[in-house]
Amino acid sequence: MFTESEGRELAAIPKMGNPRSEWLQERPNTHTNAFGVTDELGRTIEGMYAEFEVFTSPNLKITTYLFTLYRKIKKGDQERIYQLEINLAKGIRPTDHRYSHEHYGEPSFKADTTWASASFQDAERRFCTNTNLTLSSELPDYLSLYLR
Repeated sequence: MFTESEGRELAAIPKMGNPRSEWLQERPNTHTNAFGVTDELGRTIEGMYAEFEVFTSPNLKITTYLFTLYRKIKKGDQERIYQLEINLAKGIRPTDHRYSHEHYGEPSFKADTTWASASFQDAERRFCTNTNLTLSSELPDYLSLYLR
């Protein structure tokens, strides 16, 4: 795992990303949009990719945003550079493991009240700011999968 300083250093590299036009649904209630990233000149940053994952459970009234910047280390292995996890379930307290938090490398940092229950757009904005990622287009609405 990356240390906090390694995670912050890799997250600070300016990068560009081109989200998929549709979310993939490989597991029930989980939608994923993952893509590689490039530098400002359009060159692939080898092994680095962003993954936006949204888990929704209408029956349990839970929504979780899990946005991660990874670097593939070797075939099949990856390490987390930065991760933002927003849990919108009712009743989660700041002392709970599932409380909203972020990681730079391995260390975890609990959310403060300004972003603990962020909207999808605010979570996307925070992730992109904290990873210095510019998207070529907005992420599509993950709820559109339910409207088909």
